[in-house]
Amino acid sequence: PTILTEILDSYKSQITELIQEHRIGPELQLHDFDKYVTLINEQDEESVRKFLTIEPTPTFDEFAQLIDKYEKLSKNIPVEFDRTFFSGIYDVHRDEFMDYMAKTANHLKGKLVDRMIEDYQSKSR
Repeated sequence: PTILTEILDSYKSQITELIQEHRIGPELQLHDFDKYVTLINEQDEESVRKFLTIEPTPTFDEFAQLIDKYEKLSKNIPVEFDRTFFSGIYDVHRDEFMDYMAKTANHLKGKLVDRMIEDYQSKSR
């Protein structure tokens, strides 16, 4: 069968409009993660790296405070958001992104704990 170009163009236009109307929801859901932007853009990684090079070595309480922060983040991120976000014609699967953020927080916590152990062992020798 022959399909007229005008009919195809009309459907293309309708589909384009539909996509444009429904794209806003998935874009707005990204703002759910604004409070974790420092984990996403590796700013926290840099902060921890600098923290570990501070002289004199930070106190136990300073370490504990940061460890607690990253522990809470690693536990809260997976349960704070729905793993799939439904918006109109889109299903946004966020589970891998959320896992990445939680693993990053856990990794930073691990770096801090490792350093605390290392410092304690060197002091007790």
